[in-house]
Amino acid sequence: MLKTKRSQGGFTLIELMIVVAIVGILAAIAIPRYQDYVTRSQVTEGLNLAGPAKIAIAEFFQTGGTSASLSNPATANDIVGYSGAVSKYVQSITVGVDAAASDPIITILYDNPPADGMGSGTGDKTLILTGLERNGAFDWECTQGANSDNDSAVPSECRN
Repeated sequence: MLKTKRSQGGFTLIELMIVVAIVGILAAIAIPRYQDYVTRSQVTEGLNLAGPAKIAIAEFFQTGGTSASLSNPATANDIVGYSGAVSKYVQSITVGVDAAASDPIITILYDNPPADGMGSGTGDKTLILTGLERNGAFDWECTQGANSDNDSAVPSECRN
């Protein structure tokens, strides 16, 4: 008699369960990381929108401008050249002066996150950029507002 060799066709149930477990573990790690990445990109958008304000204020002070003239909202908006940039994630950008130190400040207020729920770490958060003159150069210091507590969502210079 001639014996035929029977070959195995396909995967066993155990092999499939191992693959599903590995994919599940990878997804459990990757999804939160991706959401943090999306949130950081939204925060970066606010910093990019504040860029023209930072440049205009630095030039204003380098040419002899004073904090007193910057504390007038009309003057501040004239200096910046716009009354505040907004986007899908940025509710407002305002220019003013820190009352205690007389340093110029730019406040970035982030709006509620979009309905898709991704990047929900930016809702109702603020970043405050404080302009400081150091050794003839103008530099910006970044801090989080009082209602901002998500350190993973902000740039490293803004973390508490």
